[in-house]
Amino acid sequence: MTVQSVVIKELAMYHPKRKVTNKEMLKHFTSIGQDEQEVENFLKKIGKKDRYITEDGETTLSMAIEASKAALEKANLSGEDIDLLVFSSGTPEYLFPPNSLIVHNEIHGKREAVVYDANTACVGMVVSLDQVSKALLGNPDSKYALIVGSERMFHYAEKHDPFSYGNFGDASCAIILEKVNAEGLGVLDSSYNTDSHYYKELVFPACGMSNILNENIPKEEKLFVWASNLSCGRVFDYGTTQITSLLDKHGLTTKDIKQYFCTQVSFDAVNNMLQPIEDDPDKLFVIGDEYGYTGTSSPFIALQKAVETGKVQRGDYIIFWSIGAGYTACAILMKY
Repeated sequence: MTVQSVVIKELAMYHPKRKVTNKEMLKHFTSIGQDEQEVENFLKKIGKKDRYITEDGETTLSMAIEASKAALEKANLSGEDIDLLVFSSGTPEYLFPPNSLIVHNEIHGKREAVVYDANTACVGMVVSLDQVSKALLGNPDSKYALIVGSERMFHYAEKHDPFSYGNFGDASCAIILEKVNAEGLGVLDSSYNTDSHYYKELVFPACGMSNILNENIPKEEKLFVWASNLSCGRVFDYGTTQITSLLDKHGLTTKDIKQYFCTQVSFDAVNNMLQPIEDDPDKLFVIGDEYGYTGTSSPFIALQKAVETGKVQRGDYIIFWSIGAGYTACAILMKY
């Protein structure tokens, strides 16, 4: 019996053209009466300098289509090759039809393809990588999958909140998974941690969909509600345990890990999470300073940049870790 693995064949990202700098952000926050030095210190703490935001009719969906087409081109594949297509977003353009179905149409996918949308908030692409890898291995007739994550969170952020409005950036990233005849590659294992007690702390839309058309409800209540500041690191407590347990289970140490690709929501919080187990800060690959917090796609934009710059090679052990509102977190051990 042939032993198979599922590997990341290619990655591609898309971001809008309009760049918003911290200088522009500080101008905005001081114009509404906030202390410039406090906001500047906060943006530095969470590791944000620039971000890109959509304009001129760009949407979560249009960005996903661009990233998907770019990934297929880099992989020298067509839409006809894709057996399974997953669209991951907490800010989809449509509730139905599935956004994945529209991406399928735009890449000229085949009729036999499985398509669905996945919303596990910001951890969605990491969860999808785990689940789709298992799905490919479980289906002898499937070889290629496309996972595309896309967010447009900046436009739904409350403009008085530096942690959301100053943090978010719009972008999309697509990855192509391929089933290959090889042992011990791709996703080796995963670890999940879900604590649903915090489900009220990050809600969108804040008023709930049943009230979204109610004209008596203020616009602010139809945006994000972020009741706690994730930079405090409280919700990251289990990340260290998740990563350590995966390494122990597979007889590895942090010295075996080439890079960590984590949520880019807050450099301070993720760095503090890794410090107890990892003494090399350069292993935490950071792109949040350049692109802002892009949500579900952020660990994979980081991976793409690491591959492009030679920080990660085939056969390297890498770790993904991210967290979604509510909260639920996923760690993945992969041999790239």
